Amino acid sequence: MTTTIKVSSATRDRLRRWADRHDAKTLDDALLACLDAAEAQEQMQAVDAAMARMRREDPDAWAEYVRERDVWDAVVDGPAGARDDYPEYNA
Repeated sequence: MTTTIKVSSATRDRLRRWADRHDAKTLDDALLACLDAAEAQEQMQAVDAAMARMRREDPDAWAEYVRERDVWDAVVDGPAGARDDYPEYNA
């Protein structure tokens, strides 16, 4: 089932340009990709906020998380990995 939504010509044209740059076959595909990206960003912001809250409000839980993360980093990444790629997350 499809429906029609009202958008300005400028918005339609902007979405079309985005779709062309990202190989979206239809404007619906482009809009879905944009929504997926926005929702993923919101989800990561919520995770970041929860991590900051844990670090601030429960230092013991944060320390345990860091210990466990370090173990997994050593096992999964080996000598070089995400720790080097994302230094802003190294506490």
